[in-house]
Amino acid sequence: MATMQLSLKSKEELEQEEAAAKIQAIKRGNEARAEVELKKAIAASPVWAAAKAGDAAALEALLPSPDVALVGPGGSTALTAAIEKGTSAIECAKLLIAYNEGLGVGAAELAVWEAIQKDMLPGVDEEGGETEPKDVAGEEYQAELAASMSCDPALIKQLVKIGLYVGARAEIAEYDKAFDTQVGDRSGYGVDLSPAGDIYAGMYAGGVRAGVGALKTKEGTVYAGEWLGGKRHGKGSMTYKDGGKYVGKWSYGKRHGAGTFTYSNGDSYTGQWHAGNKHGEGKYSAVEAKVVYEGTWKHGALVASKVVMLSAENAAYYGGFDKAGRPTGAGAFAYGNGVTLSGDYDAPPIEEAEGDEPPPVLPAVWKGGACGKVEATTDADLKTTYCTVKPTLNVVIAGAPASGKGTQCEKIIEKYGLVHISTGDLLRAAAADPDNEAGQIAKEKMEAGELVPDELVTRILREKLETAEVLEKGFLLDGYPRTAVQAAGMESYFAIPNKCILLDVPDEVLIARVTGRRQDPETGIIYHLETKKPYKLDEEGNPVDAVDEEGNPTGEKAIDEEIMARLTQRGDDTAEALEKRLIAFAANRDSVAAQFASIALTINGNRPPAEVWADLDAFLSK
Repeated sequence: MATMQLSLKSKEELEQEEAAAKIQAIKRGNEARAEVELKKAIAASPVWAAAKAGDAAALEALLPSPDVALVGPGGSTALTAAIEKGTSAIECAKLLIAYNEGLGVGAAELAVWEAIQKDMLPGVDEEGGETEPKDVAGEEYQAELAASMSCDPALIKQLVKIGLYVGARAEIAEYDKAFDTQVGDRSGYGVDLSPAGDIYAGMYAGGVRAGVGALKTKEGTVYAGEWLGGKRHGKGSMTYKDGGKYVGKWSYGKRHGAGTFTYSNGDSYTGQWHAGNKHGEGKYSAVEAKVVYEGTWKHGALVASKVVMLSAENAAYYGGFDKAGRPTGAGAFAYGNGVTLSGDYDAPPIEEAEGDEPPPVLPAVWKGGACGKVEATTDADLKTTYCTVKPTLNVVIAGAPASGKGTQCEKIIEKYGLVHISTGDLLRAAAADPDNEAGQIAKEKMEAGELVPDELVTRILREKLETAEVLEKGFLLDGYPRTAVQAAGMESYFAIPNKCILLDVPDEVLIARVTGRRQDPETGIIYHLETKKPYKLDEEGNPVDAVDEEGNPTGEKAIDEEIMARLTQRGDDTAEALEKRLIAFAANRDSVAAQFASIALTINGNRPPAEVWADLDAFLSK
């Protein structure tokens, strides 16, 4: 039988365990009391109170303050409180992110990161001269820094290569891990110290900035506000390196929507923005010039405005402006003494630039006209007469094959002067341009018989939409978007239509139109066996009347048999091919229409082209 041995602790061992337990109890008690005291300090802190309330004015008066460095439960700080408050506290977040000690990052890691950032800048030698930045990626530098700061060399390597992230991450199930040390994407609140020197504190989703957060760049720019997909998006406030400040709406990283920009010289603009530029109605106050512009801008340039001259007893000018900022065309002055003066400004043409020198811009010359009295008109009348600006027309047109879209596009271009953008033509033109990088990639795909990827089509389209011609004249987008994803994605690159036309024609009519379509291989002209026959033409280009064998008029037009004999049918102009194309078109039509529902008009295309045009023209003219 096995014998059981009992191990008895000595008296000395028992006393040691008892002493250790007492020490742990004391430690826990001290920690609990410290936590209580910390909570009291936070509750009594005016800095925390201002951050939680979103009171930027009160907070600015309190800073700098040691309370910025108070770290509460879960590593929260006053900056965290401001971020969690949301968009109502973004100005507080901008103030607090200036203090690195309030980031809630470990003091040791923060000190090492700050030392690296300092060494990445040019230094000053004993004689006051500038020295080269240190090679922070070098092994010698990292070894010396690790020794001088008594830290792990691995930390320095990490800070130099990828920076430091302290915050929440998404959970990953064990069976989804590709390797044991894999961590989830950044998700929730976190602080990022980038290797380039930028600091971000705020919310994440899917590994990128999303929600409310504050960013301080190494160059000195500070932004606090909403983010989406890693870009500034929503309400936000940006202070620039030169002291300028913008508060307002952002979209995909650019000022977009209503906002106010206060420039470093004191000037300010309040109004609409588009893709980072002043665009739409706004008010610009020029402090030094003592002038206020109340007008309309397009892509950063003033187009028409009421100009109030504060130094001349509030005299005002009403009229249009050219790209050089000169008054041009019809305009009127209204003076404080009750007199109005109408006339025209003549702006001499700007000559082409020679070399790198900008062309000389001659001033506009006023050609006075009729005098009148201020009482006889109103400010609103003068604005309507001289400052009205029609918005640039940007149109999307969609219709199935043979819906008559080509005919209507020609009429739209003729009357409204829009730039016609067909994705098919655009791809072919880009492919034919050896200097177009995206076009050459598309060419390889097309020659290989492969579909051109969506992102490549979008890239080529964006390049076209951003040209000066399109920005000035407006676009007529034909053949794009074809899917809901493409339609929704247009907003991300600011291709925002204000009219959408949907041509609706029954399938059986489309089939009849397509199967009767023929093309002249010599001229490329498209004919139809029923609705657009190749008639003989007289010297003036008018159809010739047909005659019978006896030379009597038949009441019909004479067919050009030579052209008729050489007409060909395209391979996809068959009922079978069209049915496949109609299925693809119908699958995406509803989703595209839904995206543009607020600006769309569905037009019955099963009518004579003139009737279709009448409805379409009335819609575009509104």
